[in-house]
Amino acid sequence: MKYTLLSFLLLTFLTTNGQGPQTNPAAEALVKDYFTVVDKMPIFPGCEMILNLEERQLCTEVQFINFIEGNIAYPKQALDMGCEGTVIVSFIIRKEGSLTDIEILKDQTPGCGLKEETLKFFRNYMLSGMKWYPGSHNGERVNVKMVLPIKFSIQEKPKKNTSNKRKKS
Repeated sequence: MKYTLLSFLLLTFLTTNGQGPQTNPAAEALVKDYFTVVDKMPIFPGCEMILNLEERQLCTEVQFINFIEGNIAYPKQALDMGCEGTVIVSFIIRKEGSLTDIEILKDQTPGCGLKEETLKFFRNYMLSGMKWYPGSHNGERVNVKMVLPIKFSIQEKPKKNTSNKRKKS
């Protein structure tokens, strides 16, 4: 059996460069320690040299997905139980680039270990010291809250159909 782990980013992840729900970012930041809508979204390491904002955001999404898929494990317990589902996690990219305030917003399959594996991945990420390039608003670095659904999916390997093969004579 083969399994895959799919992750999808939302903010472009849920709100991208002001294209999401209209809010007053300055008023929001006064109430909270973070923004959800900013002029420039945080950038995943390796994408900072891309000048075009849309291409840089796409790079960030793709590179973070690849990083997650390369560093998160499908829990054995979930494989044994045949559990599939999505874990929605939120976190804040701080103005100095660190990742903090990890929170599981939803776990579609409680008891399968997907939530725990997601938390383990993000805690290890925090401990690694790896930093993002922070988001900014009105020319100032700001804390940005991100929301990320991580989809765990088990897929069977396709079976080869050998019954229609012809013998060579």
